[in-house]
Amino acid sequence: MGKTSQGFAFTERGRQQLESVKQALQKNHPSAKKTFSQTRRPEKLLGEVKAAPAYAKFFKGERDRISESECCYVLQGTLDSDRRVLRDNLCKLKDMATDLQEKEAFAFLDWLGKRFSGFLGME
Repeated sequence: MGKTSQGFAFTERGRQQLESVKQALQKNHPSAKKTFSQTRRPEKLLGEVKAAPAYAKFFKGERDRISESECCYVLQGTLDSDRRVLRDNLCKLKDMATDLQEKEAFAFLDWLGKRFSGFLGME
């Protein structure tokens, strides 16, 4: 009850409803089950790997020209990304390549992990 110019106050019924909502919000509700995004399917992610400049350099024999920045790009990160996240992404991408029988993509990702093992903190 009340007016904009004078302010508002809860009625007894309003206080009861407020308390009911407060209790409902404080209950522990199970978190929603995560679902795998269909827009980020393994085929799409591996397609992004194969479209990366580093992938082209790898198969052109220009492996020494692949930079740490390009490695991060392939692993869905940046130079500032947590190395654990980059390592985890590398493992997931390699698993996807294995599951999809993408031998060339796996060979590239395997080489990338070995080449940048120091940068990724794998040593």
